[in-house]
Amino acid sequence: MLKKRFVAYQENKIPSSSLSREYWAYAAEKIGMINTDYGITITEESLAAANAMNTFGTTPEHIGAMQAEGRESIMLVRSSDQRTLSPYLYLLMNQVEECYLLEPERVGKRKEAPVGLTGFGCKYCIKAGRLGFCRVFPLNKRSMPMKVNDIYQHFQRCPLTPADMRNTLRELKRAATKPPLNDRDREFVDQLWMKLGRTGSQITPTG
Repeated sequence: MLKKRFVAYQENKIPSSSLSREYWAYAAEKIGMINTDYGITITEESLAAANAMNTFGTTPEHIGAMQAEGRESIMLVRSSDQRTLSPYLYLLMNQVEECYLLEPERVGKRKEAPVGLTGFGCKYCIKAGRLGFCRVFPLNKRSMPMKVNDIYQHFQRCPLTPADMRNTLRELKRAATKPPLNDRDREFVDQLWMKLGRTGSQITPTG
């Protein structure tokens, strides 16, 4: 069963998003898994190759640009927002920063999005030069609340996010209203669409 799934991921035959397929195929290789005539195995050679692999979907040049000394982090929430936002959303948005879509990320639903499209991502992953699901690029205004939740879900499984931060976010969300975003929060999320430089209600696909 493991061998069958591994081969399917390699051949992109799993019926899910292409980014998910590529990520899980990458993840299997990143822990040293290789497909042989005798089944899936891990060897010293495959582990050495795995350790030399770049971060998912990127290159040394991309990593260098994101880790460049003096790179300015653009935060999307201000200290004054603490007076109006729920503790949950304020803390959540303090863990993200503005980012820009790179060519390797133009897969799946992002395939038609223009390079350089603004989005927001996990500040811990961006500092480490990571791409993938740690960065979100909303393509229409209606999807903004869902994207905010997507980044929350990322923090809950992100190995770079401090454990106490994950726990605090989880507790604040649990204590929040149902749904977790109140009226002021939803207003902020709507404005976030414009903060990201959007003008219409959706992104026009590239030709």
